[in-house]
Amino acid sequence: MNDYVVLVLNEVRKWVDAFSHAPIERKQQFVYDLYSDGWKDLNDCRKGGRLSLVDGRWTKVSRMELDTLFVGEHYKRIKQALHDKTDEKIKVLEVGAGYGKVTFPLSSLFPQAEFFAIEYTHSGPQTAKKYKSQYRHSIKQVASRIGVYHDKNSLVESFESGDAKSLQFTDKFFDLSYTNLVLEQIPNKEDHIKLLQEMKRVTKRFCCFLEPWGEAQNFFTRTYLKRIDYFHESWKMLYEIGFKNVRYYATHFHHCPRFRIGYVIAEI
Repeated sequence: MNDYVVLVLNEVRKWVDAFSHAPIERKQQFVYDLYSDGWKDLNDCRKGGRLSLVDGRWTKVSRMELDTLFVGEHYKRIKQALHDKTDEKIKVLEVGAGYGKVTFPLSSLFPQAEFFAIEYTHSGPQTAKKYKSQYRHSIKQVASRIGVYHDKNSLVESFESGDAKSLQFTDKFFDLSYTNLVLEQIPNKEDHIKLLQEMKRVTKRFCCFLEPWGEAQNFFTRTYLKRIDYFHESWKMLYEIGFKNVRYYATHFHHCPRFRIGYVIAEI
């Protein structure tokens, strides 16, 4: 059985699992345990692949290719928000950084920027140290597919464990902050709002979000997200929190057949 068929069958299995059992009520401890275990072994993090829709075509995407899609989307939109001034001396925060698969390559594309990362699990920062030291070639390879790689002395100023709903940074410390499929895992709207409020508090220019926004979904993907208790709110909720000039962009790829993602830039 070839890899593509295996990926298709895996997607079908996940659909069946979602609709054959009671809907999931996603608790924060469940999310912590899931990702804490998932990031203990870096080799497991880097292997495998996913079925993804890229430029209108379903295809097998490797972990590195998927990282490239994520990093590329952030690079394109952050460049846009910075008016192509990629050499600005700015401070950037990634909220929910995992083990740095987006943080490190993205940082290397902004030569003068100082990147910071916060991750809910304790295993994330620990795994990030291994990723940065043992997989520098992968970081460079991802970045070089997108833009000019810069071999900075420090790709990240700090990579800490902490709760994004209570960030330990002063007001307006960062020029920009962003998430990469983090809101999807936050259990309820009250916590979504807390996280977004905190990001707004510590940021002085704009926040970016690559998430499964409601506007990216169709009937089937929205139903799936509801069943597994994933985030699927409208990007317009950002106005309620006090963000300004919120802009939504459709992405040129889908994370997987079960749900879709969109990109949002919101000014402070």
